[in-house]
Amino acid sequence: NKLNKTTSTKKYYRCVDPHCTVTVHTVVDDVMLNINGDHCHPCEPGKIQIRKFKQVVKIRAINETTPIPQIYGEKTARIDLSTLSIASLPSQREISNTLNRACRLQAPRISDSQIFDISESYTITLKN
Repeated sequence: NKLNKTTSTKKYYRCVDPHCTVTVHTVVDDVMLNINGDHCHPCEPGKIQIRKFKQVVKIRAINETTPIPQIYGEKTARIDLSTLSIASLPSQREISNTLNRACRLQAPRISDSQIFDISESYTITLKN
């Protein structure tokens, strides 16, 4: 499921298949309230695993300073996929642009002024 909308009390999800009309309503802490509709397609566990793989690699790339090829290599070595799913797994080169963009968006904006605050994470050196 894909998060479609969030309010102060509920979250609304929809199926990731664009032709499927299934929606799910939950409270903020993901306790299910309501499911509307039936899926019009079979479950594809390989695609779900690949989506989770991409999410984990992206989160690690954003939160760590480990090089993207190393993160990708570590995660692909640990993932347990069928041969068909492995064939549809994106290569490190295919996913690197998305990961680099996500990392860049996390960096603070360069100030136009000569007076600015340096965030604490950028004030720590190797020797503290």
